[in-house]
Amino acid sequence: MAETNNIEKKSYLITQNDLNGKTERILNSFQLYHVGICNRIKQLFTNMRLHAGEYDTVNIHWPVKGRVTSRFYDLFNFEGFQRINEINYSVYLDNKYYEEATWRLFLKSAEFQELRQFGLNYIDFEFHNIPQPFIDLYKPYFLALKPSKYVKEVMDTIHLPEKCVAVHFRHSSDWKEYNRWGDDDINQFFKEMHKYSDDTYFYVACPDQGVHDAVIEEFKERALFIDMNYANVDNVKDVAELFLLSKCDKLIGTYGSTFTECAWWLSGCNQEVTIIGSDETWKNGGLPDWAKK
Repeated sequence: MAETNNIEKKSYLITQNDLNGKTERILNSFQLYHVGICNRIKQLFTNMRLHAGEYDTVNIHWPVKGRVTSRFYDLFNFEGFQRINEINYSVYLDNKYYEEATWRLFLKSAEFQELRQFGLNYIDFEFHNIPQPFIDLYKPYFLALKPSKYVKEVMDTIHLPEKCVAVHFRHSSDWKEYNRWGDDDINQFFKEMHKYSDDTYFYVACPDQGVHDAVIEEFKERALFIDMNYANVDNVKDVAELFLLSKCDKLIGTYGSTFTECAWWLSGCNQEVTIIGSDETWKNGGLPDWAKK
């Protein structure tokens, strides 16, 4: 079992099946029900990289509950890795393994010590500060993650012009509730967007109707959205937005958002990223109820 730095030990379980004299080793990865899609993805990739062997089977215990109301394979295809099964969430409801997990992309102890030499404690939210060898550890997992056919259908409703910048506003009601939404954040986004020439389009992902309307008023036809009236059936629209954010050369994103972060990873870590927000906003912010327990 891989030695890791401060990783939560209860987000995975190794089991095996024995049949006709052969043994199948299985990594069970438990995804938390109360976190979003991108937190789940980061947790899954951590468990796979640190604990799954080349020939192991991976069982994803993916709760259709809380913020995520769709099964993994209704949202994603995952190509080029071990056999991956999606397990009904109720299978392990009687144990404690799904109770604790992490949103970080963890490293093995030796990797962690090497990273410290670059002045970093983690690679999360570091974007272009991440040394290339550490990008290479997780990049293959993100590049193997593809949109499902349902997600692709929604993506195909948007044509991204050649001169287009991706913009992700994470400013939803829960972001406000936790005081992670700075009073001047929207103006800061607009200020950054106005740095681009008047023939630049913006593909915008935003869950808040008020912000959506403000962007339309400010940038008119240059602002491109998946239709807000499009039925967001089981998170399909969310994941379509995630993949579309990864398709532009430049990304303006939200501080502390794993949605912004995963879009960058899905781009192959090639996007030029500008982050709006600050650590101070987060220090003043509250925590969700589940994090207070």
